Amino acid sequence: MFSCGHLVCDTCIKMFGKGILGTEYKFIILECILCRAGSLTALIKSLTCGVRILGIDGGGIRGVVPLKFFILL
Repeated sequence: MFSCGHLVCDTCIKMFGKGILGTEYKFIILECILCRAGSLTALIKSLTCGVRILGIDGGGIRGVVPLKFFILL
């Protein structure tokens, strides 16, 4: 979000922003696209970064071992 209150999506950040040298997913936009006020430095997610789900299967007594493991962890 810019200091003026406008929001931009990841696609607009990639299109209108300039990549910061040495970082792959960090961009800077020098002025708001809509009203030309403020600036924005944005860190966006990579394309390979997604939702991670941990599934632990085990009902009854089989669920005790993974539960005990995570308690110890």
